[in-house]
Amino acid sequence: MKTTSKQFKTYLIFAFGLAWILQVLASKFAKDGNILIYQFLLLATMFMPLLATLISKIPLKGMGWKISKKDIKYILFSLWSPALLSLLGAGLFFLLFPYSFDSGFETLTAIIGEVGIKQM
Repeated sequence: MKTTSKQFKTYLIFAFGLAWILQVLASKFAKDGNILIYQFLLLATMFMPLLATLISKIPLKGMGWKISKKDIKYILFSLWSPALLSLLGAGLFFLLFPYSFDSGFETLTAIIGEVGIKQM
């Protein structure tokens, strides 16, 4: 079954419309200090494309990715390489600039203050 332009327009309207509505609501809650509700609404925003796909009845059959055994090494590489490169980069940075390492979090505490520490 092929996707029609009407389905695609419906998808775009719902995906972006619902996401924008949730983000406006989230910003209002964040402004009022309700951080938990703000975070929940942002989390819900990520699922709006899926909800829009279901609402617009776009067929999902045949969209899968067939993984073969030779693809596993590429999947593992793409999964772990950002973390490994980040650790290597941080290690190299702190080897070159050891005075920048702040194990007591004094700099962070000075920046965000007592209110920020309580929120964390």
